[in-house]
Amino acid sequence: MRRRLRRARAERIAPSPNHRGEGPPDRRKLPAKRYGSAFAFGPAGHFITAAHVVTGCTRIDLETAAGDRFAADLLAEAMDMDAALLRSDLQVVPASSVRDVLSKDRPVKAVGYPEEGLMRLTPRVRTGRIAGHGRLDAYGPLYAVRIAVRGGNSGGPLFTDDGRLAGMVVAKVDRSIVFRRTGEHVPKVGYAVPVQRLASFLARHDLVAPTDSDGPAEAQRVICTPPP
Repeated sequence: MRRRLRRARAERIAPSPNHRGEGPPDRRKLPAKRYGSAFAFGPAGHFITAAHVVTGCTRIDLETAAGDRFAADLLAEAMDMDAALLRSDLQVVPASSVRDVLSKDRPVKAVGYPEEGLMRLTPRVRTGRIAGHGRLDAYGPLYAVRIAVRGGNSGGPLFTDDGRLAGMVVAKVDRSIVFRRTGEHVPKVGYAVPVQRLASFLARHDLVAPTDSDGPAEAQRVICTPPP
């Protein structure tokens, strides 16, 4: 299993495209909005998402499960871990964070807005386990997690089974490429940046990650409006 994961090629989870089909036909000529996931992290009004979801956006919005939207500003990016820091008037109490690195086989759950044919109106929770620890050139140290993540999960939180923040989902194994190159079927595996690295990202900007907060294990949708 470990050797197959080492050979597996990772790909960033493509942000979910716009499936609403709103507007007259000529709107199809405009760039589609991009969708991902985010979560509260740090002081009030601060959120973390994947940098590849929000890079190049002319407008960023956060949407709650109730459908309320709040504009967000991009404060900083950390390309070494594909993380972006947002600030918004949306007030969400962050969940507490784990203090230690999770061990293999620890139960975890990914919360986000994956693309599943039609755009989800509410976040989805997928459960799994830590498959191991690894390092990818584009991301540095990561968790490998046995969870089927999809487009739209990018930037979403990874929680422990008791609701503490453990990391951020950023990538998945490209199973089709692995099969074409090796003839092997590998399991559905996603990758997540450990929360300790996200805390170091906040520290670069003089912000402190929450460790004893009591917020819910939830996610918000990120909506990126690209340039015309």
